[in-house]
Amino acid sequence: MSAQRLRLAVVTWIGVYPVLTVLAVLLDPLLNRAPVPLRTLVMSALLVPAMVFVVVPVSSAIFADWLAGADEGKADKVEVADGEVADGEVADALMRRGL
Repeated sequence: MSAQRLRLAVVTWIGVYPVLTVLAVLLDPLLNRAPVPLRTLVMSALLVPAMVFVVVPVSSAIFADWLAGADEGKADKVEVADGEVADGEVADALMRRGL
């Protein structure tokens, strides 16, 4: 599993858990005697639109840099040799090679 997929799973869980908890608390008085399939049907019918139209766009904006992997293991500048300085992708490549 890639680090990016893992970060996306974490952000999704951060969004799903509170919405699901609130729905469970709010719907319990109405659905506590309903069969489990009906309860999950109603909760998922409310959860999915809330996630798609509200939670995912907001959480994607909040965690955009982290989801993209920005600044993770990146070097701005690295001294190469004789005082020369490499930056950007060159510095990252050198860091990966241990140079």
